[in-house]
Amino acid sequence: MLTVKIFPALWTGLFTVYKHYLSYSWTGSFLLSFVVAYLPTYIESSHVVSRDGAASKWFQQLKLWDFIRWYFKATITLEEELDHKKQYIFCCFPHGPISVNHLLTMTNGCEMLTKHYQGVRRDLCASVLFTIPIFKDRKGFVKLALQYGAELIPMYAFGENEAYTTSNAFLGFRKWLQKNLSLGIPICYGRWGTFIPHKQRIALEIGKPIAVKAMPKDSITQKDIDDLHATP
Repeated sequence: MLTVKIFPALWTGLFTVYKHYLSYSWTGSFLLSFVVAYLPTYIESSHVVSRDGAASKWFQQLKLWDFIRWYFKATITLEEELDHKKQYIFCCFPHGPISVNHLLTMTNGCEMLTKHYQGVRRDLCASVLFTIPIFKDRKGFVKLALQYGAELIPMYAFGENEAYTTSNAFLGFRKWLQKNLSLGIPICYGRWGTFIPHKQRIALEIGKPIAVKAMPKDSITQKDIDDLHATP
C-alpha cells in the first residue's frame, strides 16, 4: 500500500513539526505524529479488498512497538504454548479506545510473532468498519471458527480500560446508540487531558485454546453459534 510505504517519512516529518516547531514534549510528539501519520491507511482501501491482506513484515518489526511495550510496561503471558502449525482465532477483550492489546499482538513488540505464535495469520475486521461503524456482527468470528474448525483462544488485556479516563457526558444518549444501533461512542481522555494514553501497565493473558469441530457452512445454526460463544 502506498500509505504504508510513505508512513516512515510522514511520521518523521510530523514528529519534527510537533517537537521542534510546536514545542510538544518528546512523548507527545512521538505518539501524536504516529497517530496522524497512520490515519491515511484508513482512507486507502486496498488492504480491505486484497484477498490475502496486506501484512508488512518491516512494519510489524518497527522499533516503535518496543516503545509501546516500554510505555505500557506491557507483557504477554500464555496459559499453554501454542502450536505454530494450527489455525487459531484470537478473541481479545476489552477493546478500549485505541485497543493497545492489538498493538501487542499484531506486531512483534512483545515477541508475539517470533516467539508466541509464528503461524500464518490474518487480522480480521468487517470492511464496513472502514466506512461507517454502525453495522456489526459480534459473533461472526464464532461462525468462522465453526466453518473452518479453527480453535478459539480467549485473551484478556488487564489495564486496557485504565489507559484512558472515560467521561459520563451524554451517557444516556450513548447508551441508546449502543442498544439500538450497536454503535459505541466513547468520550475519553488521557494524560494532560489529551488523547495520549495514561502510562498504565497492560498485561495480556492468553488462555487455553477452545477446541472447535468443523461444520458445513450451510448447516451452522444460530444455536450452534450461541452455544460455542457461551463456552466457559
